[in-house]
Amino acid sequence: MGLFIGRNRCAHCEQLEPRNLMSTVTSYTDNYYNNLNSATYFAEFQLGNNGDPGGVAGAIAGMGPDVENSMLVKWDTDLTDGLDSGLVDFQYTVDLASSSNSLSLDGTAVGCSSSSTSSLHNVTLRAGVMYGGLASSLQGVLVQFYSGNTLVDSAYVANDSADMLNSSSGDPFESITTVATSATNVDKVVVTGAVRLQSTTSVSPDPGDIFSGIYIS
Repeated sequence: MGLFIGRNRCAHCEQLEPRNLMSTVTSYTDNYYNNLNSATYFAEFQLGNNGDPGGVAGAIAGMGPDVENSMLVKWDTDLTDGLDSGLVDFQYTVDLASSSNSLSLDGTAVGCSSSSTSSLHNVTLRAGVMYGGLASSLQGVLVQFYSGNTLVDSAYVANDSADMLNSSSGDPFESITTVATSATNVDKVVVTGAVRLQSTTSVSPDPGDIFSGIYIS
């Protein structure tokens, strides 16, 4: 799994009837890393080697503890003034009916297989950094739960962020937001939004020091 720590719009929202809004959203922060390895499916983003050929990947996707696919990501073309990826669009889809688990980042896709899980219930977002001078966030995240092609539930998370840009702390920090649906017939989840990775000029982050993830079970 390389250096990954885990285990990364409303204009397109579909109209829902009030009876379909069955999701709950909970958030918390920690100064240590929670073990999210129990999630059935995952997609993660990290600095990696900023797209260098042969370097550490900037995005991965897979099932359970296993990475099935990865991609190099050029987050910033000039790191002399610090890192700022800007908002990079992503879409992560798990579709049990078609046995697919796919991640698209800025229009580039990596595909994986899915297991025989009977239904899906939870989506967890995580943003984390290893120390001060770093920031990671998932922004404008729309979580959609489907039964076949029918949208049965959805939730919007404006920002899940671990922002330590103005801190000199040597401790890690993470923010976790979980979206849970009470719908019992969900066989597809689509998560869209944007990821942003940042660092100041005063630090030189390693590949896994700035990261975000999406975990579905």
